[in-house]
Amino acid sequence: MITSQITLTRGIRLLTILTTFFVSGITYSQSCNASLVIENGINIGTADEDGTQFILIVKNESGKSQSYQLNANFLSASCATANRANLGENIPLDVHFKSRDDSSLGATRITLSPNESKRINIDIQVPQGSAYNRWSCIQLELNAETCSSIVATQALRVFVPDPSEE
Repeated sequence: MITSQITLTRGIRLLTILTTFFVSGITYSQSCNASLVIENGINIGTADEDGTQFILIVKNESGKSQSYQLNANFLSASCATANRANLGENIPLDVHFKSRDDSSLGATRITLSPNESKRINIDIQVPQGSAYNRWSCIQLELNAETCSSIVATQALRVFVPDPSEE
């Protein structure tokens, strides 16, 4: 009787340990961790007739290869600074993602191995007819194919000055 209780106890412990490893393995393999970082940490720029550029570093911080979709959304909240006021509502700008390997390649969808990073050029142009002395607040969002929510975000703030005042 005592032997069967010891065997049963060991069996339950073994089952608990195996279940823990199994659940941990699934959680780790489906991890949606990623990061978006602007190179040099400068997320504010000025876009004149030549536009402006940022370099974004996307890193897969999960335990498996992951495909990501990169999107840009425009925010209505003010991103004005103390030395540059916004003379009206924020304006949308043209945002293009380009691979650092081939500048003609669109980079809105990328696949990264575990712990792999990729540098992406963000080219921002001012559409013709846009108002001057306005800000554009751009929220970059990274979505993973296997996750139902946004896995990383990064904000960009771009000012469009009046060329006649420079």
